[in-house]
Amino acid sequence: MEIKTQAMAMPRDMAQLPQGKYGPIFPKSPANYGFSILAKIKPGRESVFYDYAQNIEAAVAETPDCLAPLKLHYLRWILFPIDGETYFMYQG
Repeated sequence: MEIKTQAMAMPRDMAQLPQGKYGPIFPKSPANYGFSILAKIKPGRESVFYDYAQNIEAAVAETPDCLAPLKLHYLRWILFPIDGETYFMYQG
């Protein structure tokens, strides 16, 4: 079995993703034990996270082992709202 390193930045508009019973269907990845961070985002700074995700996606497409020094099994960023404020969850 060949394992091919990939990165994918999730789009802001989830309507374009295939829809399942409970919402958009995201690509599946192995979820291993890892490290998680949960933090509140400063208002107006959400676009910085989307831009950085696009940079990581492009870097992995160009050089698949660019994240190898981090020894990651997976890397996941999630932005989500709580009471009108945006929070960030990092899992890796």
